[in-house]
Amino acid sequence: MKTTLIVVSVLTSIAHGEDAVVLRGSQRRLWQVGSKFTDAVHEEMTFLGLKQALLASDADWIDGFCPSEGISEYVRGSVWNDDPSGLLFDDTGETVFGWYGHCHDKFDRATGSTFAWRLKSSECENLQSNFPTSLLCSSHHGSLAFLHSMAEPGQLPSDTKSLILKWADFTYKVAVGDIDETSTVLSVLPQALSKRFQEAKVPATLTVKNLFAMRDSDGSVDTATWIETSKRALGSLAHMVEDSFAAGHVGRKSGTGPVLQFRDYPSQEPGLFSLHAAHDEKPPASSSFYPAYLQAAKHVGDLFTRYKTKESWVTVEPWLNNIVFTLDDNVVPAGSGQVVYTIKFVTWNCWWYYGCQTRNNVELTICFHDNQCTPPHSFGSFPRGVGYFDHLTTDFGIIEKIKIRKIGWDAWYPESVTVGYTSQIFGKQEKSFWIAQWISNNDYEFS
Repeated sequence: MKTTLIVVSVLTSIAHGEDAVVLRGSQRRLWQVGSKFTDAVHEEMTFLGLKQALLASDADWIDGFCPSEGISEYVRGSVWNDDPSGLLFDDTGETVFGWYGHCHDKFDRATGSTFAWRLKSSECENLQSNFPTSLLCSSHHGSLAFLHSMAEPGQLPSDTKSLILKWADFTYKVAVGDIDETSTVLSVLPQALSKRFQEAKVPATLTVKNLFAMRDSDGSVDTATWIETSKRALGSLAHMVEDSFAAGHVGRKSGTGPVLQFRDYPSQEPGLFSLHAAHDEKPPASSSFYPAYLQAAKHVGDLFTRYKTKESWVTVEPWLNNIVFTLDDNVVPAGSGQVVYTIKFVTWNCWWYYGCQTRNNVELTICFHDNQCTPPHSFGSFPRGVGYFDHLTTDFGIIEKIKIRKIGWDAWYPESVTVGYTSQIFGKQEKSFWIAQWISNNDYEFS
C-alpha cells in the first residue's frame, strides 16, 4: 500500500511578536536565574575579536561568561544595541541574584525580567508613553533597526547599508576620539541618523557619554567614574558587524559572502519559537552556520586591530563598505527572509492496521547550493491519509540536497520527498528526491 503524506510543519518565529518575547543573542542567556551564562554570543564574539587584536587574553574571559575589568567596557558596548536602557545590568553595585549574575562591579547582570516585559510589542506603546526617551522599542521595533544590521520594511538595500555605515562613522569616531563624548548626540550624528534619533525622542541635551550610559527606561544615567564611552561605542559597532552574519538579520551568499538581503523585523512571523532568535545563538562547530560565526568574529578582530593602531575613518570606511557590507549583484529589498516550504512524503508498505503512524518520527534537514542547511526538523508519527501543516523557515536560496533520518522500526518506508517553496531572492523552487534504499536509524543524504 502506498500513502502520500504532505507535511508542512509550523515553526513560528521571531523574538518580536505581539506578545512573544524571545530574548535575542546575549539576552537569552542573561535571563536565566540558576544557570551560568555560557551562550552570550555577542559577548563571546567581542572577546574573540579583542583576543585577535591582542587587546585581551584567555585570562580576560572568566568562567566562560565573565569579561575581566580590563575588557568589560568593550563588552558592555557590544550589548548596548540590544539594551540601550541598560536593563540587563545592575549598576547599583548590588547584583540582583547572587553569584549567577556577578562578575565584578563593572559587569553585574540583572535578571532581565524588566527588559523582557518592556520589549513585548504589546507593551511598547505603554513604554513609549511612560518613558518617551527610552530607545528600547525603537531599537527593536522602530526606525533604529540598522543598529542590528536590519532594515525597515521595504527599504532598499543601499539605504539600509547607508544607515549602517553612518552609525559606523559615528561610533568609530567616538572610539578614536574624533568626536568628544561631551558633545550632544543630535549635533554630531549624520543628518539621516539625527532625524531617526529625534523621532525616538532623544533629548536635545543628551550627550554622547550619556547615550551609552543609560541605566533605565526613564533616561537616568549611570554616573560611575569607570565608564569608558570610547570602548562602549566601539562595542556597539562590533555588535552591528556581528549581527550582519546572523541569518535572521542578513542573508549572505554562502552564509559569509556579499549581502543578498537585509531582513526586517515587522514582516517576520511572530510566535513562541523564533527562527530569528535561533540564528542569534552560537552555532555548534558542526553546523553549516559556524563559518559565519567565525567570520563575524574575525571581522570584529580586524575592527579592533584598526582601532588599536588608531587607523583613520578614511581607511576604515572602505573596508566596511567593500568587504564587510558589500552587496551582492542579486541583492533584493528588505523582507522577512522567511519562506513557507511544502514537504511531501510518499511512503510505501503502509497497512490498514498501522498505516504510517505509531512510533516513528522523521528528521529532515534541507541543504542549499551554497552548503547552508536548515536545522533538523522533526515530524511526528504520521497519521494515515493526507495531512496538511505549515512549515516556515529561513530562505537560504536554491535547494541542493536533503538529509533524512527515520527513527524507529515500524515497517513503512519513505519512497520520495519533494520540497517546494518560493524564495524571496531566487523565485519558485521545487526538487524531488527519490529514495532507493533505506535502513531505519541511519542518516541518509539525497541530492
